[in-house]
Amino acid sequence: ELYFQAKLYTGDGTNGQAITFDGSENMQPDWVWIKSRSGTAYHELHDSVRGASKRLFSNDTAAESDVGTVSSFDSNGFTVSRNSSYDGTNQNSINFASWNWKAETAFSNSAGSNGATIASTGRVNTTAGFSIVSYTGNGTAGATVGHGLGAVPQMYWVKSRSLGDGWRIYHDKVSSNPETDYLVLNNSNAAADYDGYWNDTA
Repeated sequence: ELYFQAKLYTGDGTNGQAITFDGSENMQPDWVWIKSRSGTAYHELHDSVRGASKRLFSNDTAAESDVGTVSSFDSNGFTVSRNSSYDGTNQNSINFASWNWKAETAFSNSAGSNGATIASTGRVNTTAGFSIVSYTGNGTAGATVGHGLGAVPQMYWVKSRSLGDGWRIYHDKVSSNPETDYLVLNNSNAAADYDGYWNDTA
């Protein structure tokens, strides 16, 4: 309960419905994933590193948008609002599911190798093995990005915030050579072989 909680709720169509977790311990989330269960709205992903109001869709290539459908991360939950053009988090009488993670500690990191390190910032929970990382690409092959975990990650997801480009996923069990393979979160394709995304997976 300290690091993850799931919460079901029903939208009320207002600007400012507070959603409170059911667990016995309070948890302020850093990453909130919301999907309507009885409507057709897209999956919405919000996190505390980018800011609560900024949205990405896990099932679409759209760039980040600042629409305020999640307005805050609270001491034991989060607050949702209704956006008149998109009812992804609080449409009246629609049932929603949310999955919520706590990242705990802020970090900045320039760890890496190959002489082409990209500075990163984010939040990390080393106990749970989970971090949220923000960085700006530099167009250099072999560049490295610190993740703050202090251990080799088994999986990571990367999404451009400023371009309408797909999600790229690394997983260490996707194949016998995971450093040259990738999955795409926003489609149903099998793993593809390409060595242009990952280089140093430590």
